[in-house]
Amino acid sequence: MPTAGLSANPSLMLILMSKSTPSLKDHLSQFLLERFPQISPADLDQDKPMLTSGVLDSLGVLELVAFIEESYSIQLQDEDLVPENFDQLSALMAFVEQRR
Repeated sequence: MPTAGLSANPSLMLILMSKSTPSLKDHLSQFLLERFPQISPADLDQDKPMLTSGVLDSLGVLELVAFIEESYSIQLQDEDLVPENFDQLSALMAFVEQRR
């Protein structure tokens, strides 16, 4: 796709980028749904707990941490690995946004 003139129109560039790059919610949801079949789209839409309900266990959290570190180029610390950051999709999104 030719990009000539896009730098002169930042709004157009933003629209094109947003269409080609999944949102944070979509990206995290896709990973969770593909990797953890016991999680349903309705669970994510309703922001149901993943840890306290037993859907996501400690090994699942480690997989999720590896995915986040690789996908968003952030290095998580031990103090980041608390249930409050991983129990619900909204909390997970807020945590990743904060660490970016």
